[in-house]
Amino acid sequence: PHSGLGQLADETGGFLIAETNDLNLGLRYIDEDMRAYYMLSYTPTNFEYDGDFRKIEVKIKRPGVKVQTRKGYFGVSDVGDQPLLDYEAPALAASDSLVPPGDFPVRLTGLAFPAAESGARVPLLVEVPPGHLTYRLDEKEERYFGDFSILVLIRNQEREIVRKVSQQYQLSGEAAGLEQAREGSVLFYRQIDLQPGRYALEAITHDALVGQAGIQTADLLIEAPTANRPRVSSIVIIRNAEQLPDKEVDRENPLHFGKILIYPYLGEPISARARQQLPFYFTAIPAADDRTPQLTVEVIHGEKLKGRMSTQLPPPDEIDRIAYASALPIADYEAGHYTLRITVGKGESAVTRSAGFVLE
Repeated sequence: PHSGLGQLADETGGFLIAETNDLNLGLRYIDEDMRAYYMLSYTPTNFEYDGDFRKIEVKIKRPGVKVQTRKGYFGVSDVGDQPLLDYEAPALAASDSLVPPGDFPVRLTGLAFPAAESGARVPLLVEVPPGHLTYRLDEKEERYFGDFSILVLIRNQEREIVRKVSQQYQLSGEAAGLEQAREGSVLFYRQIDLQPGRYALEAITHDALVGQAGIQTADLLIEAPTANRPRVSSIVIIRNAEQLPDKEVDRENPLHFGKILIYPYLGEPISARARQQLPFYFTAIPAADDRTPQLTVEVIHGEKLKGRMSTQLPPPDEIDRIAYASALPIADYEAGHYTLRITVGKGESAVTRSAGFVLE
């Protein structure tokens, strides 16, 4: 308890009750702590958001007074009522900088899949391509080490942070595996639930060994349900897929298509010669008066329509969702920027979604 709870209490101005079975004594301490105290607060004059930990020290002259104070705070902007983890501070400081760092590339995508309620399930994916993160070799120990973190901030239209998710990666391995580690990419994945609205996504990757960071941003729109119109997810352009065993299939995961786990493209160029086809995937909750809506798929290059197909979507499953996957031939397409556009439904009740991709 002293190594974990004791440290937590000491650094946040609390106290630890340990090594006793006397609940009365512990509750009396708690009661006194809640009633018999004065609270002193102040506003720092240093508004430089550098991510450093700034110590707090309170000195008193009056005898017989017990002071409980937090040990300090991180020099970062406000994250609302969410706790700030220590490894998140340097990444948040990078986000607060006037000139966003671009020491290495970061890929980010946020996909909105309509939920049974009004909101959406949002898979967040962040990738750092191979060769951009630092690994140090300890020749004495014959091991390599890496220390980096990924932080994703979700801001509302007022630029307030409404959610944050993160992961620290402290990696190590035998020296023989160093080159393989350097050649591998890092993929961060989380799922969150969001209500209808416009959001700004920001992914920050911070490499602690060299103090460098990379930032990528994206916009996300989650539409409110509208009567007599289908609710359609983002379009997922499929990079690859993996067969899942029955025990790992999660019907609540929008990237699980039956027993297939889908890995999306995150904006990197696609080789038309290597792929030949462009596989894509989306889900829809159909309107009450049109349970098998019409689907129209179009590929646009500049202002030119390169391909078009139409079909009838299948009926929804037991959770009132239509999951659909298909592929378009792209072997004859020239290099450039394209838009994949789908339309679900007809007339005024139709819903359209678009996704851009690059062929090389």
